[in-house]
Amino acid sequence: MKITLLKTTVIILIAISFVTCKKSTPASSSSTSTTTNNNNNNNNNNNNNNKATFVATVNGTAVTFTGSATYTSALGELTITGTAGSYVINLADLAPAVGSVTLASYTSFASYATIAQLNNSELWDTDANNTGTLTLTTYNASTKTASGTFSFKGNETNPTAGASTINITSGSFANITWQ
Repeated sequence: MKITLLKTTVIILIAISFVTCKKSTPASSSSTSTTTNNNNNNNNNNNNNNKATFVATVNGTAVTFTGSATYTSALGELTITGTAGSYVINLADLAPAVGSVTLASYTSFASYATIAQLNNSELWDTDANNTGTLTLTTYNASTKTASGTFSFKGNETNPTAGASTINITSGSFANITWQ
């Protein structure tokens, strides 16, 4: 219960800081990139135009997100965040490099994913039974940019653990940057 409460608090704080952050003064370890719609094209072929994009299908509905990333050097963790209305998706890669990782349990110190719906305080996480995949197609530590694809199934952890699941499919992000 304490871990769930802590995760919920962290996701809400990330969402609040993301919404209130001004582009001219990025946080010390994160940067915000504005997304473009690209007609909800979920493929990753827009790397050449250097516009940041973040899209996913949430329970069958295509959603365009505003994307950002944070790199925590002490942990070696890259967290890619997408925000759209009341939704916040976090994708955490504990050893970022080009290739695929399994998104699993937050408590096992593995790469993981969460999605929150802030207007009703719902939170879903990947876990041992509800997993996903994050593929970094580009990762450049020098230019601090990443692009990739993702999908995952999340298990509700708040307000009622196990009450529902959520499916995130056809996820992609391109040219997401960090400081």
